[in-house]
Amino acid sequence: MHAKERIQDVYTLATAGYRNDEYGHTDGHEAQLWDVAKRTARERFDLCKDGLAVAFSPSGKSLATVCDDDTAPVELWQAPSGRSETSLGETTTGKVGVTYSPRGATLAVFGGEVVQLWDTTEHDLQAQLVGNTSNVSDVAFSPDGRLVATATFDGAVRLWKAPPP
Repeated sequence: MHAKERIQDVYTLATAGYRNDEYGHTDGHEAQLWDVAKRTARERFDLCKDGLAVAFSPSGKSLATVCDDDTAPVELWQAPSGRSETSLGETTTGKVGVTYSPRGATLAVFGGEVVQLWDTTEHDLQAQLVGNTSNVSDVAFSPDGRLVATATFDGAVRLWKAPPP
């Protein structure tokens, strides 16, 4: 999974996936922040087991990562440096994706049939979107952040009201 954002006049790409040791063997999971112009990784940081997805906040200052691990929290990082900022409380099991609302006030974390909406300032759970009939494959916010669309593997798309920021 990857995300792209402009940070301090440099285009930065964030990726999450396997980390390889010096012999090319898988040695855990990591996220990397890439300088797109130089085509080099400028920051690397360890992720929990099965690091799957990353998302930039709209400001480009924060990065959220999730792992497909029932015990691993959703981590929030300082995007320019790759330093850990904080983590969210208990999240859904089997997390596979994360996305920010347009203003960055809400973070959607999804896995299985459930989507959790988190307040990014207070780090509190705002709402759970329950009622999908298949595993959620993607989540998107409307441009004004008032609606959340969920797409599921059975081909259904559902619209939900987002909690006020």
